[in-house]
Amino acid sequence: TNAFNPLIHTWSLAVEFQFYLFIVLFLFLIKFLKVKSNNFIISVIVLSFLIAQFGGNFIHVKPYIEDLIMFYHPPNSSFFNLFTRLWEFFIGVYLSQNEKKLINGYTKSKIFEIGSLFLILICAFLFNERTPHPSFLTIPIIIATSILIINNNSKSICKILIDNKIFNKLGEISYSFYLWHLPII
Repeated sequence: TNAFNPLIHTWSLAVEFQFYLFIVLFLFLIKFLKVKSNNFIISVIVLSFLIAQFGGNFIHVKPYIEDLIMFYHPPNSSFFNLFTRLWEFFIGVYLSQNEKKLINGYTKSKIFEIGSLFLILICAFLFNERTPHPSFLTIPIIIATSILIINNNSKSICKILIDNKIFNKLGEISYSFYLWHLPII
């Protein structure tokens, strides 16, 4: 099992590395095929999401009393695969390409910012190892995170939290801790 693989957490480095290699090909395809970048980005998001939701391990339906019926993917292929994670990366690409268009009164609203933080906290406490990821359940977290990214200004709650020295130190060590905690244990 993954519990006995001390380097299992390096999967994220591999997926990120592959993304940075393939993004060059995607940009070349956009230019070569002369398609609008937003159309291409949205197509990649939709295709990758559909593969993650329905194609990764095929669907295993397992009823849980507390969850009613969930589509459950064991994390073997969907979780560790670049093509089933591309939709998450490409939402970030879409945000960076369209930030000025997406900024409006709604996303700048404190209600949306607080709601986004609250939604992320709820998901952090409710999701567990049985929660399918990546899947349709990932969408609320992606939307909430996107709102927080777009709402990055000097008066935002997130900016105040991010500028906190304690959170900065935790952020600086968190990824290293994530990679090293299992081999050390």
